[in-house]
Amino acid sequence: MNKKHFLCIPFMAFLLITHQSFSMHRVIFTASRIASASILPFCAAKIFYNRPVSETVSIEPVTERIQKWGTDILEKLDVPGSSDIVWIGGDQWATSENNSKQEIKVPMATLSFEGFKLDYALDQKRIQGLSFSEWAKENIAGRSDSEPDLSFSDQDNDKVIARNSMALKHEAAHIINEDSKNGRKLSIIFPLIVQAAASTSTYCFNRLLNINPPKTVLRAMGRSLLAVGGIIPKLFFTAQGLELYFQYTEKRADEYACKNAETRLELTEFADDLKKEHSEFVYRLNDSIKNDESAIRKAYRTLDPYHPYLLDRVGMVEKYIQKWDEEHKNESNNE
Repeated sequence: MNKKHFLCIPFMAFLLITHQSFSMHRVIFTASRIASASILPFCAAKIFYNRPVSETVSIEPVTERIQKWGTDILEKLDVPGSSDIVWIGGDQWATSENNSKQEIKVPMATLSFEGFKLDYALDQKRIQGLSFSEWAKENIAGRSDSEPDLSFSDQDNDKVIARNSMALKHEAAHIINEDSKNGRKLSIIFPLIVQAAASTSTYCFNRLLNINPPKTVLRAMGRSLLAVGGIIPKLFFTAQGLELYFQYTEKRADEYACKNAETRLELTEFADDLKKEHSEFVYRLNDSIKNDESAIRKAYRTLDPYHPYLLDRVGMVEKYIQKWDEEHKNESNNE
């Protein structure tokens, strides 16, 4: 590049700023619009992929006994690809996809021992009355980072199987409805809808009030700042929309589990488990809000915005318990 080219740079810069035909203000204005439109899908994807996961002490592999029990339940529910599902240890019941393979996470964490309780309950025919304390020392101790808590050695095995059956049926609903796949799609589509609505509203507003595009750099910067500032309410509406969708899928999964409950015990254990989770959550709260239901509800939504409030879920399950009692009233009378 020769000296003449360098001499042209200041002249071109002057034209870009001052002359309408070169339109630096248009570049600024367009850039702000692109930034405003593109940041929403990115943030929505971050919301979806960064959903909170609890930390655990140690996670054991899922036993063949639990896998067979779970596969039998899924096949009975006609869950697609039941035999191909990958069973992995986790800190709680959950579903996920990995390389197009459907996974179900079983709570095999040594933090709660729920998976071991289930394995013990399913193993009753083989162990023939062996106490949980003895069984745990053989099947847990030495394979975990911490010694097992044996305070549940007198567990009711039927209750353990019942509550875990409901948890698995809840996850089965997510698989049947493809909630994970649809959630990924919606995390991109929904913010685009919000952006399209915002852009359409802006266009109509400008046409109605006869507002033309800015023709100076200062006005372009001012309008651009407004455009960038508009990202905040659009992010809010996007987050709210995604949270409502995830809450809807969780509520639908709860209803599916209740509709497919085989015994009253499964329903009562489902309700009791949710009540226990709520009590543990309230226990961890500050004493100043433990008696304030609205504050507790707000705190829970802050912790987990993707699930309905625990007591709302309990109320829904209790309605199915009442429905069960009404449908089986004659059976109880005959007994």
